[in-house]
Formats: sequence, structure tokens, C-alpha cells
Amino acid sequence: PYAFFAKVTRKVSATNPTTGERETKSHTDEVDITDYASLCAFLRAHREHVSTEQTLELTYQPLALFKVRPVTRCTDTLPGHTEAILHVSYSPDGRRLASGGGDATVRFWDVNTSTPRHTCRGHKDHVLCTSWSPDGLRFASGDKRGNLVLWDPTK
Repeated sequence: PYAFFAKVTRKVSATNPTTGERETKSHTDEVDITDYASLCAFLRAHREHVSTEQTLELTYQPLALFKVRPVTRCTDTLPGHTEAILHVSYSPDGRRLASGGGDATVRFWDVNTSTPRHTCRGHKDHVLCTSWSPDGLRFASGDKRGNLVLWDPTK
């Protein structure tokens, strides 16, 4: 994610207190254009200071304060589904993982050992979404046909 800024120069007229004469000075502001819905909205808001005949200087700054290293190798696999895995979700305590696949099954896994705990069959089509209850005692999955199945993840 980045923040984008545009340099907007505006002319400011003021009266010089010592001479009493009217003076015009230029003042440059850096305006955060991500505060606007679009670049067009920004241009409309600043149309008296920005024209289509001038170059608009844009700068950007990364918002993240840390650098994420790319994954360079697979640390583990979860064999078992006979079709693609379409959705996974961790239990609230982080010790179990549930996966739903194109093979119409839901599988529960032990995260520490990467072993399957059990396979649940009950869907007739691809399992597209999975979700744990906040206490981790119930689990719901939904398939492509719109059917929702509730499971007891401990059995």
C-alpha cells in the first residue's frame, strides 16, 4: 500500500503591512490524493490551482514500515483432497485447520503435525466457504449450490 501526494502550487494575494501594496506569492502544498475517491475528484476540488495544461508532480510513499520476505519454499503439504482446495480457515485457538475442496468434502487437520483428523462428507458440490464459531466448538461450510452444513469439528 502506498500514499500518493500531488504538489499543488497556489497563488496567495496579501497586503504588505509595511508598504500597503498588494503582493502575490506562490505557496506549494503536498495534497494527499488518496483522500479523494478518484483522481478526477481531486482535480475537480483543486481546479482553480491545477490545469490540464500544466504538469502535476506526483510522489508516493510506502505505508508499510516492515519488509516482507517472499516465501521461497513450501514448508508442508496437506495431502488428502482429490480436487483443488477452495477455502481454508484456522480455528480460533490456531491449533486446527479446516479445508473445503472441489471434491465436496471438508477436512479437519492438526496444524502441529500436519495430519488429517477426519473427513466430513455431506456436500453435493464444491465447498466454497468455511467458518469456525468463535468458541471453536462448531464449524459451518457452504457449497456451490448454496447449501450450508454445520459440523462438530471434534468428531
